[in-house]
Amino acid sequence: MAADAERFLHQVQGAGSQPLNSAGWLQRAGLNIRKASDAQHLEAIALAYATYIQIGASPLRAAIMAELEILSGRKRSRTTHDLHLIVERFVSYGGETAAEQLAARKLISRDVRAIQHLEAANTKPR
Repeated sequence: MAADAERFLHQVQGAGSQPLNSAGWLQRAGLNIRKASDAQHLEAIALAYATYIQIGASPLRAAIMAELEILSGRKRSRTTHDLHLIVERFVSYGGETAAEQLAARKLISRDVRAIQHLEAANTKPR
């Protein structure tokens, strides 16, 4: 599965061009992706899924996730999954007002659950 995720990341322009050794590249990659269409949203979800698999297979997983938590600017709760932080980097959900932020958190949770379902079904990122 990790090899498939790596192949996918290398296919996506620019995302796999930098080594997975810090969350810094993840921040730069995430800033380039905006939710403009359903197809682009699904591509961003696939990219987040492949990145999650790659981070999970990395011996630097704990350090990358700690750095990503700092970059996110929010404290993890006991229910915050690594995927929450990763998905937030790849998909723009908006959220200026309190109501929009609540709606964004619900959409993030929906996408995280979808990725978890794909992972449980052993579906390759594509």
